[in-house]
Order: sequence, then C-alpha cells, then structure tokens
Amino acid sequence: MTITYDGNPLPNMPIRATASSTNTNSSEHLKVEVHGRGSYEAKVNEEAEFTIDASKASTHGTGMPVVRLTGVQADLEVRIQQIETNVFLCSYIPTVPGKRSAIKSH
Repeated sequence: MTITYDGNPLPNMPIRATASSTNTNSSEHLKVEVHGRGSYEAKVNEEAEFTIDASKASTHGTGMPVVRLTGVQADLEVRIQQIETNVFLCSYIPTVPGKRSAIKSH
C-alpha cells in the first residue's frame, strides 16, 4: 500500500492515502510522515492510532485534515485531534475484519 501527497508516493508507508495541496514543489510529499501501529494494522473492537506529521512541509493546508477509512464491508469514522502545529493524531475502531484504504486530504 502507498500514501501519496500531490500524487507522489510517500516513502515506506503501509496504508493507502491521498493528500493534496497547491504547492508546486514536487518534493513536498517527502516531508509528510505517517507514524503509528494504526497506519498498518488494527484489531477488531480495539482503538488504533496513527499520526500525520506535515510540520516539515514548506506549505500547509488550512485547518484539520480529512481522513477517511474505507473498507469492503463498512467505512470507519476517524477521529482527528491536532496535537501540534500541522501534526495530527488519528484514531479509529474497526468493527469488522477486513482490509481498508485511507484517504487523507488537507
């Protein structure tokens, strides 16, 4: 799976997500990081978390990112909390087993 930022894959990312910005610098996607166990696995009925860190990117979106987890059987609600400037903690609780894709936009 891959995460992309303005259509460019982020290095070493185990989930699929998409982020966009108006920045024309093609290397900005290398500055966005996703960390945490919830970015690559989760257990049914247990909270999973991951962090989106866009603090190193030279331009940032406005406000909170939008993150959507879509699955074969059900979409999941993702709670997002800003923990620092352009750093966000995302959490979700899967209720059914299965693979999911994440879509993030700013």
